[in-house]
Amino acid sequence: MKFVIGSYTRLGGHGVAECELTAAGDFRVLRTLALPNPTWQVLSRKNPVLFSTCSDPVHPDGGGSVASVGMAGKELELLSRVDTVGVGPCHLILSRDERFLYCANYFSGAVSVFPVDEQGKIGELIQLVQHEGHSVHPERQTGPHAHQLGYIPGTNLIWCCDLGLDAVMVYQQDITTGMLMLQSRFDAPKGAGPRHLIFRDLKNAYLANEVDSTVCHLTCTDGIFTLQKTLSTLPEGFDRKNTVAAIRLTSDGRTLLVSNRGHNSIARFSLTADGDMAPRDILPTFGDFPRDFNLIDDTTLLIGHQNGNMVLASLGDSLEKIRELELKTAVCVTLE
Repeated sequence: MKFVIGSYTRLGGHGVAECELTAAGDFRVLRTLALPNPTWQVLSRKNPVLFSTCSDPVHPDGGGSVASVGMAGKELELLSRVDTVGVGPCHLILSRDERFLYCANYFSGAVSVFPVDEQGKIGELIQLVQHEGHSVHPERQTGPHAHQLGYIPGTNLIWCCDLGLDAVMVYQQDITTGMLMLQSRFDAPKGAGPRHLIFRDLKNAYLANEVDSTVCHLTCTDGIFTLQKTLSTLPEGFDRKNTVAAIRLTSDGRTLLVSNRGHNSIARFSLTADGDMAPRDILPTFGDFPRDFNLIDDTTLLIGHQNGNMVLASLGDSLEKIRELELKTAVCVTLE
């Protein structure tokens, strides 16, 4: 099995690293590309191309950048790299037809829109959607912080979680031009700090809140989100610093997993047929600062620790470490 890791070059990581894990349990890094601090990546479904965020701009005052990386040859090849104009690019998605790329910029609280050609090369910025406002946290929410993008299933509506506004913005995508137009806004509980959202089906979605370490069950009808329930991701009485990070679902839609950075754990929730959630347990990740994780299958996890190595773990009645993988500062885990 092959997978791609984004890791912090500023902390000694490779940048982009394509890795292999064999059935026998052997692990190796196949190819790397020293792209500065790639925090989110997505693979093309049409071409052997990886799209990635990048902390550094191409030109002075360019904010940050997005890049496309060719994966067809013996080495990883930088195909294109373009300034986001927005500052702190942290997440991106391709349009369904892969003609457009959308990037969330954390520090400036904006969404950048780019065209993408048939070979996977990114064109210059065509739209910058700037969020405005703030919420209640005196340090984390003094301005907008766009954090994640995604499509509402079965629609051309794109959501954007904004940690700084305590909001999920919903945009209508023009499928011809790629441009975005605001359609609606969901306001999360004050001080929650929405980070990442995931849909289980056409109706039920789950919102991981970074600042107050909670997860919300939302229902969605015609692009309008409604709050159903909010639960903590931490054990009762835990009072040290923690921030929620990744959120994933098992393939059967019965289990929701959310990582805690600080408590260094994954909170597990059971989901009913109608989408309701209940806390099940909180499991240690065997490393420091679990920034991202992904499910190889419903019983095997790859966990990326920003302040340490990756961990391969088995999920059953508990989470058991299979082995530690010598790959440091992993912040994004993408399966090929």
